Amino acid sequence: MPRTFTPRSLGRRALLVGSLALLVGLVGCGESQYQYVANRSLGSFVRMPTRWEVLDVTASQGDGRVTALPSGIQSVWKLAFSSVGGAADDEKGLPTEVTGRVEVYQISDYYREQYSISALRSTQTVSVSVDPVYPPDEVGSETIELSAYKKLSRDGLTGSRSVANINTAEDGEDPAWVTQDLTVLFDQDGGKIYVLSMYCSGSCYLKYQKTIDTVATSFAVRHDA
Repeated sequence: MPRTFTPRSLGRRALLVGSLALLVGLVGCGESQYQYVANRSLGSFVRMPTRWEVLDVTASQGDGRVTALPSGIQSVWKLAFSSVGGAADDEKGLPTEVTGRVEVYQISDYYREQYSISALRSTQTVSVSVDPVYPPDEVGSETIELSAYKKLSRDGLTGSRSVANINTAEDGEDPAWVTQDLTVLFDQDGGKIYVLSMYCSGSCYLKYQKTIDTVATSFAVRHDA
């Protein structure tokens, strides 16, 4: 049976950096230092170790046109990060360091009317377009295994956090399992989706499990910052 998560109460201190409103705040000391990374205009906050590599990879939209309404779903901010050592792979090609991203999507009015958290999870799952919580009958445990799940409801948003083992091997190949920790938050009124995804090999996930949990439980959306 999937285990559940225990949220933690976290303090924060932030410093505004750059035109994209990237916030970085130091928390703690020594090896336990953490930084708060956020986009002020979108209200997205996440806490991660200062030693992890963080890169804002948001694409420039300035092409001389008046901004159009999003066609279905549109990424408006994306942050990529990795744990110390970079994205090295093992003999099966599985990442031995945490690979992660924070992404915010804007969705159109007509699209959000029929959107669901299950559909959202399926679009964010590594390697396969399957909801790890409610996989279809034809997808068995040889493809995806749910390890942990918690329904989330906070600050007017709904969503979930799930941890799943996912077999990334092609048909006929030996199994190649990664573990993905995925948090999705859906702002129905504002038409926004907030995603935090972290994944790596199973042994890597166990190595960084406490840190990954700190990052995941810190993920929040606040518009009063």
